[in-house]
Amino acid sequence: AARLDDSALRVLRLKEARGLFAATAVPPAQAARLVRTAGHRRTALDVATRAVTVVKNDKALPLHGGVHVTGPARFALTRALKKEGLRIVPAAAARTVLVTTSDAGPGTGRYLATLARRTTVVMVSTGNPYDLRYADAAQASVATYAAGPVSMRGLARVLSGHAPATGRLPLAIPGGPRAGTGLSY
Repeated sequence: AARLDDSALRVLRLKEARGLFAATAVPPAQAARLVRTAGHRRTALDVATRAVTVVKNDKALPLHGGVHVTGPARFALTRALKKEGLRIVPAAAARTVLVTTSDAGPGTGRYLATLARRTTVVMVSTGNPYDLRYADAAQASVATYAAGPVSMRGLARVLSGHAPATGRLPLAIPGGPRAGTGLSY
């Protein structure tokens, strides 16, 4: 614990020496004008869209036809896909099933393999790119690095083909894609 305290104190002293704690408060009246402006929202969407990383695509993307969304980010992604004009349908009627993941495990890989026997499967890792280790059975796999609304909007833009896929993996996936991997379509 003492070693951790010493390290934290060293970082804090360095930040103080660089002036990171001096005059950091923004007057509340200014903050209201500066935060969450239309420009900030556009920038956030642009960053989120550019971060979307297509790691595998066996003719599954861009999406077309009826799509079913499942997994932890299904509600936010469904809303975003509808805004992009995609038709969301029940699983039985879907041409493609999008499976969102967060901290996937071997059971996810088995679930994707079962689904892939009857339909096109796209796996979307929403936060943890290491989930892609379990995407072998999916026809496409995509990483986005957060599951918030702006990230889902950026993801939907890429999945629908309304924005190009430009993201690159920031790290290597053990037994999988290398750092820098990223496809476009």
